[in-house]
Amino acid sequence: MYEHSLRLANLAFLISVNIFARFRGTKTFKEEIQMFILVSGVNPVLRMAVAGGGGNWFGPYHTKSLRMSGDFELSAGALSSNPAKSLKTAGEERFKRGYETWQKMVDAEFNSRSAKFVGAGQAAEAISILTRNGSHFEIADAVLDLEKPVYCEKPLTTDVNDARALLQKVQAKNLPFVTSYTYCGYPMVKLARLLVQNGDIGDVYKVVANYKQGWLAGDTENWRCDDPAQAGASSCGGDIGTHAFQFVRYVAGLGAKEVGARTYTLQGKPGVRKLDDDFRADVVLDTSDGRLAVAEISASQVERGGQNDCSFEIYGTKGAIKWTIKEFAKLEVYNANAQKIAEHWDGIGQGFPGEVQPYMTLPGRHPEGHFPAMNNLYQDFRRLVQGEKPSIHVPGIHDGVAGVEFIDRAVYSQSQGGIMVPVPKIGLVDNSL
Repeated sequence: MYEHSLRLANLAFLISVNIFARFRGTKTFKEEIQMFILVSGVNPVLRMAVAGGGGNWFGPYHTKSLRMSGDFELSAGALSSNPAKSLKTAGEERFKRGYETWQKMVDAEFNSRSAKFVGAGQAAEAISILTRNGSHFEIADAVLDLEKPVYCEKPLTTDVNDARALLQKVQAKNLPFVTSYTYCGYPMVKLARLLVQNGDIGDVYKVVANYKQGWLAGDTENWRCDDPAQAGASSCGGDIGTHAFQFVRYVAGLGAKEVGARTYTLQGKPGVRKLDDDFRADVVLDTSDGRLAVAEISASQVERGGQNDCSFEIYGTKGAIKWTIKEFAKLEVYNANAQKIAEHWDGIGQGFPGEVQPYMTLPGRHPEGHFPAMNNLYQDFRRLVQGEKPSIHVPGIHDGVAGVEFIDRAVYSQSQGGIMVPVPKIGLVDNSL
């Protein structure tokens, strides 16, 4: 019933656009889509392919998030490295077409012969990559070669040179690319970014960002901490330390200039757990005017009781802002005298700036949560694919590359005893402008 309704909605949209085009006498279909959206307020459905996610604990939440708004069609899925499971899971998740491998899916959906394989106007228009870290680059690179937009889980790649190659290709082809830093989809995180940009807390001089989990305490075995080929050079840093670092870039608007890091393997079976499960870094930030600003970043996968507890505190010359996932609907603002001057709660009708309002779906004091935050990122990805602009920056290719560069330098610092080492500069490119 759901897929039938979705097809009817697509058909109605295409008929409406065609009538609209004839009435206006304009030329290109893309121009008519953009004008139709502007006049009617209706979004065309974006046909999505999904690689991976069927065999991991978080992948299904992506597909659920894509279904939330009705703005996406689950067109094609290759959801597991096991061919039989890939087909089975695609059926269970109600994809229109399932494939045994991501290679077969990309070949059928994205090449010039796709109409022959799946029918005219039916092929997927973009891909979401939810596989293990080690295959992100190969899939993204293949899809970009076919000039299709990419949404990719973080960390972007397991190798810094691969990340740089993707950046060059995205820039050369001018394609939409979003890196899945989901916490940047929370309305209060977006509001915090605007407050910093508007100068409400003055010049930022310190950021404290944390991320705490406890699921790897004990002898738990998992590819994220046991298999460097799949996880990369860092488990804790690469998996959740990058989220904490993204708060620095996204909210404070500052990149890393130098990093001194310590990584530890505190739990796990000797010889089995090969990567860190505890990560901390001191960062000198890159400021445009040369003033000193620093960040303290810590992450752990072995703090028992930790439930993805992430947070940030940003201190400026005029005040501070604080946010925690434990009270994700609230943002606290302090003045220069450390007095709390505002306590913002998300929700429609709360008097927020116009840029933030598109990311809120519920009335005030009704918590938005992780599904809407994830959907906010997908909605901004859809906007980019369909020629629009997000009202607030959505994490892009530069954010993904910056995370990989940061972890690469942090691991090198650890190998040198934790000394401060330089971090290559990755621009703070804003795709909402």
